[in-house]
Amino acid sequence: MTSNGPATRGWAALAAGRFDTAREEFRTAASMIAGNTVFWAAAAGAALWHGDLAGATADLDALEATGVRAPVTEARRLSIRAGIAALDGRPAEALRLYREALRSWVDLGQTFEEGLTALDATLLLDPADREVAAITERSRSILTAMKFEPLVARLDAASMRDSRTRPPIDTTTMPQTARA
Repeated sequence: MTSNGPATRGWAALAAGRFDTAREEFRTAASMIAGNTVFWAAAAGAALWHGDLAGATADLDALEATGVRAPVTEARRLSIRAGIAALDGRPAEALRLYREALRSWVDLGQTFEEGLTALDATLLLDPADREVAAITERSRSILTAMKFEPLVARLDAASMRDSRTRPPIDTTTMPQTARA
């Protein structure tokens, strides 16, 4: 049995803003392959986008339980830890961890992961911060080049919010026209 079905449904749900569904599909996909870190990280990402600190922490714990140690897995850990710090109200720590994670993705040549991590930072941190704004532009460049329109739409919405008056992330679903 492969994880293609749940993983595909997870990515579609994530792009459409159905974060709970995405997280459950990714968790199902992860449980189908021993030692899988990709889908545990994706599940944690869906939890972060939903503002679910407990869920993201549980998914990071599940990723840790795989015992996998590799540069890509460490970059995933950094990305998730950064998001957890952001949700937990520790933006300076989150930004430091995002810097490390983004540097890791660049060093590993993982452009899509770099774009997703940069999107996480835009969703979870203050988009008015100069460093976050630069991260946002890098994410926009990557996701636009890869033609991930639903993710670009989410990035655009996040970068336009006023962090002083709006919650850190918009957990509403994307309009039908923006769905994958």
